[in-house]
Amino acid sequence: MFRYGPLSKRSFHLQQTAELKFRVSVLIASYLEPPGEERYTLQRRVAKLYDKRSSAAHGQPSFGSQDILDTFNLLRRAITSIIENRHVPTKEDLEKELFGCSSG
Repeated sequence: MFRYGPLSKRSFHLQQTAELKFRVSVLIASYLEPPGEERYTLQRRVAKLYDKRSSAAHGQPSFGSQDILDTFNLLRRAITSIIENRHVPTKEDLEKELFGCSSG
């Protein structure tokens, strides 16, 4: 009988964490930027901020004041977009935006 050891569980957890970080960062970037270099740059920055958030949540903070400011500005942009659009995007809306589909 094959049994998963601690190493396999950790590997599985790391894979899930990486996938979640990618999904969150891609959807946020897709919501805030049109396709292109700026969307890509924002996705990379959001992914880095996600890592810093994760470190802080697990008791190993590694962020500076610029990271806090960047997170605040990201949140401000998202809230401003929600207010301007008068709509809180659903998961489906965000996925459609990612693939360039109309969400309306």
